[in-house]
Order: sequence, then structure tokens, then C-alpha cells
Amino acid sequence: MTSLRNEIRLLGLSLEDGQTLRTVCPNCTAAHEETFILTRDGDRLLYQCKRASCNTKGRIVSNSALKSGSHNQKKVFKPKYFEGEAWPLDEQTPIWSTLKAKYNFSDEDIEVFTQEGVTFELEDFSGLKFLHFPIYREGKLIGTCRKSINHKPKERRKSKLYPHIQGIPYYYFPNVGRSKELFIVEGCMDAIKLACMNKSAMALNGTSLNIEWFAEYLKEAEWIETVVLALDPDAQSIARRMEKDLSLFINSKVLALPKDPKDCTKEQINEGMSLLQI
Repeated sequence: MTSLRNEIRLLGLSLEDGQTLRTVCPNCTAAHEETFILTRDGDRLLYQCKRASCNTKGRIVSNSALKSGSHNQKKVFKPKYFEGEAWPLDEQTPIWSTLKAKYNFSDEDIEVFTQEGVTFELEDFSGLKFLHFPIYREGKLIGTCRKSINHKPKERRKSKLYPHIQGIPYYYFPNVGRSKELFIVEGCMDAIKLACMNKSAMALNGTSLNIEWFAEYLKEAEWIETVVLALDPDAQSIARRMEKDLSLFINSKVLALPKDPKDCTKEQINEGMSLLQI
């Protein structure tokens, strides 16, 4: 066991806090199968082999912490993030610095994430990080939309909390009633980006809009005067067709941006809105 721990510590030498390594397991040595996942968490190394016949897992003190003795020092409390547990998103959450750099958020924008009830989740030892966007209808939580931050997969919906509710589109609405315009976007991160600009938004979680349902929704949402379609650049043809359908019962416009709304700076979005006289 001692030699195995030493091998794991050697593997973790190049890892910085929060980084993850996937490689061949030093215990079962499955040829050419990278089943071993190693994550650096402060002074600790978390490890697990995904091969069922091995299933080696645990946590040990890192090599650098052993040499410095820092693992024995009294530390300021730092919350740990475990599999399947959702945590409130704030300035202390490890993912916040990544979000600011990747999507051009500012320190003040964290308040919007908090107000909208967005939570953070770390998935098992793989190190995948997710945000959960709550979806409400008539004041009731019907589910969440799960967004991967450090991996390629698209936003994934979690199963609805109320599966008996039929005919309710799985749309995400942040900042309801904050502006006279409703911005329709593809993803939850696009929507929260506009919410940080004090705009009301609706995320389709794709490019499909239930026109009949939306027409009924507009009868209740009297605060909406204009619908602005801010889909991704590769979906502008869909936005034009959608605008044609919506213009039958509400003032509609198409916002053309150089990149996806979540990837644009606030200045780029403001420039696009000024061209539409919004």
C-alpha cells in the first residue's frame, strides 16, 4: 500500500489545486485504459479507478504537503464539494473565477446568480463542474437545467420534479419583469448573462419555441412590449423564421451578435441593442 501511495503522490506532482488527471491505474495497470482519475484538492489528492474489478479509491496527503507539513497546520474553514450535492454560488466557490474569465462576468454579477438560485455541483472524482439553473412555473420548482462548465457537453436537463405536469415547456426565465423587452436565447448561460445586464430573458435550452404556448404566456405577461430574439450566430435563419411567427401578435426583433450571447462582452451586447434602438 505504501508503494501505491507513493506512486499516486508522484502522479500528483504536476497537479495544481482543482486540476484533474486521467491515466492508467497504478494498482490494476489495465493496459491502455485510462481508468484512474486523480484530483488535487488543496493538500489532498483524491483518487479512484473506474474499473469495476479494481475500484481503488481514497484520499491521501500530497507530496508537497508532506514535505512542508502544511497538512498538519490549522486551516481556515473551507467548504468541500461532494458528488451530487448542490452548493450556493458565491465569491468563495471555486468555479466563480472560471466563470468570470470564460464569460466576461464582473464581481457584481455574482448577486444575480445568488438571486436566481443558481447552484454549483462537483461530480464525483472526475472533477466535472456543473451549474444548476432552477426552472419555475407558477411559483413552483419543476426542475433544473444542468450546465457543464469545464467540459464540452451541452446543457443537460435533470428530470422534472413534477413529471405529472404535462404540456409545460422546459424554459428558463431569469429576471422576470425587469425590462419591457424579453430576450429569447438558446442556453441558460446566455440568459443569465442578459440578466446581469438587468434584462429579462428566456432560455429555450435549444432553438425550438412552442409558439402556441408562448402566445398564451404573453396574455398573462403584460409587462412584455417587445420580444428580442438573440439566438447564436449559427441560428440566425431560425431566429428570422421565429420573428415572422411572433410578429403576428407582438413586436419582435432579431439581435445579431458577433458571438453567442454568453461569450460576448456587455459592450458588444449593448452595441447590438443600440442598433435595434433598444
